[in-house]
Amino acid sequence: MLSLLNTWDFGRNRTPTGCCFPKKFVSRLLPMTRGPSPHRKEKIRRRVTMKAKYARYATSVLATLLLMQGNAVMAQDDAATWDSLNEAQQEVLQPYAESWGTLSPERRSRLAQGARRWSQLDAEDRAAAQDRFQSWRSLSDDQRSTIRDRYQQFQNLPARDQARIRENYQRFNRLSPDRRQRLRDRFHQMTPDQRQKVRDRLRQRQQQHRPRTSDRPPG
Repeated sequence: MLSLLNTWDFGRNRTPTGCCFPKKFVSRLLPMTRGPSPHRKEKIRRRVTMKAKYARYATSVLATLLLMQGNAVMAQDDAATWDSLNEAQQEVLQPYAESWGTLSPERRSRLAQGARRWSQLDAEDRAAAQDRFQSWRSLSDDQRSTIRDRYQQFQNLPARDQARIRENYQRFNRLSPDRRQRLRDRFHQMTPDQRQKVRDRLRQRQQQHRPRTSDRPPG
């Protein structure tokens, strides 16, 4: 409290206690210098805890936005200025408000696009994105590098192969959690040759179910 009193400007004619208020009034304030009351301490603790939680949440959200964008190259134009962002984007990117102009155009574009996508997600999709981010953080550097390499390989595939992989992924997600875990465990226990045979078999199955060009009705 003394430091607070000394900070405030009550006038030039200060008493030895640090302000120009009557001693009777100051004496009521001095007992507070022993420390805040337990109730006040609890309020301060809750406030600090909430700020820390918000900081962790904001950091998690911003990092998730970058992961959602992958390695996509966004257009670097005036759309990435802070004033051009809508209210939902500015709310998500509030931690970057003061330093927005110092970021590179590419990073601003990526964050703006990610914030737009994030604001369009419902609560369930946001929770899923947060889970993916936490899983990403738990990986080692080598595992992250492997995932980046595979993602780049996926980007280089023809559109037809990309669609096939997405279809398999969606079919896998429709399974029950127990069934998915059993398939994961079985796949991890396979040798590299066995895994490759499974991939080849799935690819052949997809090709068999895909209609041939000659079988399609004329347009």
